[in-house]
Amino acid sequence: MVGKFDYVVFNRAGNELKITETSYGNPSCTNYPERAKISVSIDNVNWTDLGELCQDGQVDFGIVPYAQYIKITDMSSTASNRFNGVADGYDVDAVVVLNNSCGTTGARLAQFDNTETPDDGIVVSLYPNPVEEYATLSIEGLSTETPFVVDIIDASGRIVRTENIRIGVENPYAILHVNELSRGIYQVSIKNNDYSTVYRMIK
Repeated sequence: MVGKFDYVVFNRAGNELKITETSYGNPSCTNYPERAKISVSIDNVNWTDLGELCQDGQVDFGIVPYAQYIKITDMSSTASNRFNGVADGYDVDAVVVLNNSCGTTGARLAQFDNTETPDDGIVVSLYPNPVEEYATLSIEGLSTETPFVVDIIDASGRIVRTENIRIGVENPYAILHVNELSRGIYQVSIKNNDYSTVYRMIK
């Protein structure tokens, strides 16, 4: 997933961000190794890798002076015998800004660490990427046919295309036609009342 802060987060003393991840029942990392690679960027094009976290954790920007985008890449091994075989992974609850980047004393984003709801088995993929005329959106792990709203967002933050799709067990795919879009980098937002994720798409 890729997220954008409303303001630039500056590199100051101590850690800059805290990532809160959903793990049912608060298991240890050894028993439930949900891992993610954390990267940050100022322009959503050039990224700096800040390393990996296991479940909840904090990150320091290191040599990065400031950033406005964060990318969280699931690195959990679905082959691990620690998981229950339903394509479990790193489920983000919140990204918390720890320093005073927005100019208000003690400012930080709200967080909620959900440890009461079991992790779902939804796996979303978008391919090919880079894309030419169309992209295939795959959502696996749904038990019933489910509606989603898909927004394609350009580099300026403008929604350039919206599609309402329904995906279920019998038909886990949807085709996104993007042949009319200009060359560039887009964010693909996939959401409904219960689920939300964002993918980076290159055309």
